[in-house]
Amino acid sequence: MKFVPRIPLIIVLDNVRSAYNVGSILRTADCAWIEQVITCGYTPPAHHPKVKKTSLGAERVMHSQHYPTLGEAIHALRMIEGLKIYSMELTPHAESVWSFSTERITQHTALIFGNEVDGVQLSITRQHSIPELKLPQFGTKHSLNVATAASIAIYHWRYRAMEAGGA
Repeated sequence: MKFVPRIPLIIVLDNVRSAYNVGSILRTADCAWIEQVITCGYTPPAHHPKVKKTSLGAERVMHSQHYPTLGEAIHALRMIEGLKIYSMELTPHAESVWSFSTERITQHTALIFGNEVDGVQLSITRQHSIPELKLPQFGTKHSLNVATAASIAIYHWRYRAMEAGGA
C-alpha cells in the first residue's frame, strides 16, 4: 500500500438518522484518507455500536468529533484559518461540485451533509452565509442516499487532489 497524505477535507453530518449511513461514511472517509468526520445534532457519533458495525474499524483511525448542534459545529469550523465551508444540498442556486477549479478543490474544505429526508438545515447554514454545492442529478429522483452522496463527493475531492499532484 502506498502512503498518501490525508486530503484537507472535513465531512460534517448534521442530524443524519442512520447509524449505518454514518458508519459507511466513516469507512469511505478512511478509504479516501480525508482529514475528519464531524457529527452533530442527533447524528450517532463514531463510537455508537451500530456505527462501528458498518465502519468496520474506520472509527478507530478516522479523527471524529461530535457537537450538540450544527451551529456549534460551524462555530468550531470557523476557528480554522482558511477553511471554506459548503453545504451539500440541491437548491436552485447551488453550484455544481464538477465546476470547482483545482485551486478551490485543494483548499481546506468542510462539506455539510444533512438529514436523509429533510436535508441540510438551510436556515442555519444561510444564517452563517454558507454557500451551497450540489451533485448534479439527472434522473427522476432528486436525492441520493446521504452515504452515497458523501462517498461521491469525498472521492471527487480525492481524485481532484491527486490530479493536482497534492495527494
